[in-house]
Amino acid sequence: MSDFDLNLLVVFDALLRERNVTRAGSRIGMSQPSMSNALTRLRKAWGDPLFVRTPNGMEPTPLALRLAKPVQLGLATLREGLEQPFGFEAATSQRRFRLLMSDVAQVVVLPLLMKHLKVVAPLVKISALALPREDYANALETDRADLAVGNLPLLHGAFYQQRLFEDDYVCLIRNGHPLLKGKLELEDYLEAQHLTVINSVGDAMVSRELALRGLVRNTTLEVPNFLTVSNIVKNSDLLATAPSLVVRVQSPDDAICVRELAFSIPRANVRQFWHLRYHNDPAHQWLRAQLARLHHGMNEATGTDMNSVEEPSLLTPSSLLADSG
Repeated sequence: MSDFDLNLLVVFDALLRERNVTRAGSRIGMSQPSMSNALTRLRKAWGDPLFVRTPNGMEPTPLALRLAKPVQLGLATLREGLEQPFGFEAATSQRRFRLLMSDVAQVVVLPLLMKHLKVVAPLVKISALALPREDYANALETDRADLAVGNLPLLHGAFYQQRLFEDDYVCLIRNGHPLLKGKLELEDYLEAQHLTVINSVGDAMVSRELALRGLVRNTTLEVPNFLTVSNIVKNSDLLATAPSLVVRVQSPDDAICVRELAFSIPRANVRQFWHLRYHNDPAHQWLRAQLARLHHGMNEATGTDMNSVEEPSLLTPSSLLADSG
């Protein structure tokens, strides 16, 4: 350790996250030549290529993957230790927060958050990350993400969660659709053609509820997320099931009408999740407070009062050590 430049760990971490020398340099404020020089020094220090150029980017070697977790945990601990004594100055901070966001959160939460940050923290940056949901827990544990936000399955273990707001699932239908003549009955819902979102919690609940009755929807189109739903519904006879806030945000005009579902499913429950290690971190506390404050009014509008922090299943130090092995 006495002969090793610890600044190279920051370079290693950036390369591990970006898998690209230029983007990694931008992440930590280094030029491409400086990054290449630092990578050469890293390779010499560990006697291993560490990152190998492939068509998919700079892929880590087995040694780099073994080093990844201890390096990232070490840097996260150091960062937390250096920041905590001094608090967090939102007005002048240039911190970049990395948020795992469901597509509903991107549609509803992200625009509100960015508008708010422009006023209270104009230099703060946000990266909205896209990962498979099964990777969320690991990303929060290993400091690849600060928060997860969305209508997500609960994360069990060393995680806190805070409910931001709830919303009803409704049926979206274009203005002028033949089915708009009255209340949308179950028979009408089943006869219509549907647009569904792959891996949508709401669509999964609809399918389960109908299956219990021995029924199934006529799904004509599947899309990967909610970002295109409103535009497609406006321009077709397809019906879609989505949280009502999605249509309010994406289509505030009268091009889309909202109808209650003819059967009951649980409401959409949007939460923010974070790892136990960052529960007392000032920067994290500040960001979580901003998200909760933004949606206080939304809670009132939807008739809920959900701003209560729920304790996670806390692990003992011995359990943490056992899990890390």
